[in-house]
Amino acid sequence: AKQLEQKSFRDVVLSLLKENDYPPNHLCLEITERCRQLPIDVINEEVCFLQQYGIHFAMDDYGTGNASSSIVLGVPMNEIKIDMSFIRAMSRDEKVGILIRNVIRMAHELGCVAVAEGVETKEQLEQLREYECDYIQGYYYDKPLSVLDFENKYQEKE
Repeated sequence: AKQLEQKSFRDVVLSLLKENDYPPNHLCLEITERCRQLPIDVINEEVCFLQQYGIHFAMDDYGTGNASSSIVLGVPMNEIKIDMSFIRAMSRDEKVGILIRNVIRMAHELGCVAVAEGVETKEQLEQLREYECDYIQGYYYDKPLSVLDFENKYQEKE
């Protein structure tokens, strides 16, 4: 929220991309619940401006605050990231599973991809696949890695 409020925000983002020769379509900025402090039109203006350059935006921790839906409906998002608290609870509470399935459906109907945060077990992964979740984040595959460790572990050797 503090960054979006700064008049130079868009210029800083674009100059960092240029300085680092980084493709804008590989950058995804996350909008958090703290943004509910800002008027929707301010968020929308910044997001729409940067999306013209190919930058993607995600609604982070969806479902944890009272403004998530208003931001998603008022600002064009590319991703909706379902908060890990829901993922952890879905095996214990059938109602949570229903909620997650419908958030994923809503994301798809809004033209967004759905990302589940905090996936740690095979059971969670299988349930999310059944719900047609697009992507997962979490320790199921691995803990956070340095770039070098990631490359050594996951990139094909020539």
